[in-house]
Amino acid sequence: MIKIRIHGIKDGIHEVNEIVPVSEVSGMLPEFFGNVSFIGKLRKIGKRYTITGFAECQIKLICDLSLEEYTDTISSEINVSFIADTELYLLNKGNYDDPDTERAVHEDDEFFDISDDVREQLTVSIPMKRIAPQYRNKTFADLHPEFSAEITETISDDEVQIDERWSALKKIKLN
Repeated sequence: MIKIRIHGIKDGIHEVNEIVPVSEVSGMLPEFFGNVSFIGKLRKIGKRYTITGFAECQIKLICDLSLEEYTDTISSEINVSFIADTELYLLNKGNYDDPDTERAVHEDDEFFDISDDVREQLTVSIPMKRIAPQYRNKTFADLHPEFSAEITETISDDEVQIDERWSALKKIKLN
């Protein structure tokens, strides 16, 4: 769990630096490995707490272009707001559907657990197109010229040989 200690801190801005093994963050995808680090700030004003910062973790991915396995660093911004209000906490019992709403915690809590927020944000930060760093600035034609040979000569319609099976399509008239 990624816990941030809040018990006994004064109003103001406080530095937060937490490093936790991936195995201690429940529900992390198996692609993540090593440590999850969170570096940020905790701001306390009265009973309101705001945590802002960046979470970072190593991940093993397979390149979409070369099918090589590579490691990359995934980072994501984390913004979480809490309010220390026992009555509101008991009323909601930890059910928060909207991630942008302020969460209520028990006034006697010593720590905030931001594991779920970090896990969710890191998971959605995994790139859809997974390309190894050595191929990121190259095009498909640069990597595989044998599959992307371009025809440089202009061919007229008379020179193109069309398979007879497709000739029936020429008779179709579209409005």
